[in-house]
Amino acid sequence: MDTSITYKIPTYHETEALNRIRAANRRLERAGIKVRFEYLLDHEVEVVTHPVTKKSVEKKHTLLTLNRPMISYDGWEFVARIDTLESGKLIAMAAPGQELQGFTPTSLTCEQCETNRARKHVYVVCRDNEFKVVGSTCLELFLGVKPGGLWVLEWDDIEELSGGEFDFARAHAPVVVPSDTILATAAAVVQITGGYRPASFDDSTTSTVASVLFTEPRREEEARFNALVRDSAEEVDVGALRGELSQALAGSDSEWAEKVLMLMNEEWVAEHHAGLLASGISAIEKYRAKKLERQAIASGFLGEKGETVQDIHARVILVRSYETHYGYYGGISEVIVMQSIDSGHRFTWRTSRATDVEQGDELLITKAKVKGHETKRGYDETLIFYTKYEHIERDEVAAA
Repeated sequence: MDTSITYKIPTYHETEALNRIRAANRRLERAGIKVRFEYLLDHEVEVVTHPVTKKSVEKKHTLLTLNRPMISYDGWEFVARIDTLESGKLIAMAAPGQELQGFTPTSLTCEQCETNRARKHVYVVCRDNEFKVVGSTCLELFLGVKPGGLWVLEWDDIEELSGGEFDFARAHAPVVVPSDTILATAAAVVQITGGYRPASFDDSTTSTVASVLFTEPRREEEARFNALVRDSAEEVDVGALRGELSQALAGSDSEWAEKVLMLMNEEWVAEHHAGLLASGISAIEKYRAKKLERQAIASGFLGEKGETVQDIHARVILVRSYETHYGYYGGISEVIVMQSIDSGHRFTWRTSRATDVEQGDELLITKAKVKGHETKRGYDETLIFYTKYEHIERDEVAAA
């Protein structure tokens, strides 16, 4: 027979409930009874409007499923206690979780001594669906042992924790905001402030988002800024934004990316997690920049294989150095990826020596020979060798 009961209690009562269960189990242990109260915990979160602040908050409940021990001797289980009402009628008070299968007491006559007299307690015991009424003073004669732990039949110290009004102050109910709102607000802040600002800034993007969403403006200019952000956020295509964030973080194995995606898939996000989700806009900014960069790369190649090309104004996109055993002494080789500033063509120079070229440098390729062509990562690339170059200084670029 399933004797479990599920109580729905405010989560702030969870610790107290578990303490009461542990105390009851210690009492059973002292009585020499082997069975114990067992429980399972689950949690339920409901987003409601705070009665005072009128903000959306989380209302948390714990679902505590308690399986109480069944006190039994020689197959007889204690299932109820019989009480006498003021009218003189009898009522069987089933132990929590027990079912009496339609059994109704008709008298207080003890089926052990066959007498009907005033007793402090009269119990109902059951074995193989057979119910018997036994007075408390006859239990030892009926069972052959002196029963202990009968208080379990009436123990229900969890019930009182499940009643009453939900205490929002005690619950410290966190303010929550739809994840769509956080993403749209972050996109609006980035648009208005001219780009993502990391945590090192006093007015970082995440702190600005938190201010707009969770704090009341103190000055008129703050109120105007917040209103501007909210108006801009309403114009954001959140569905497209979610798609960009998913693509931007696809394949990333960082804990940050994993947590951002997890929060993005939540309907509601608590105030203390909002900044983490808002920081995902930084990945979208980088994703968009790379996308624009790809669009700026010209298709086709600088020249035919074997052709000599000259006077190419180029920006260094990537420099990768690695140790090689090529040649007698070996050494450092480099792969240098560049892009023509004038035509947009990408080209790569692989050299078996170290150079003074760094990422971000601007060079004039005075002369090089086309070694071959490749198409990878979605763009055409010219391979060059026998390369001669000159550095273009920043002041020269500005003057030009």
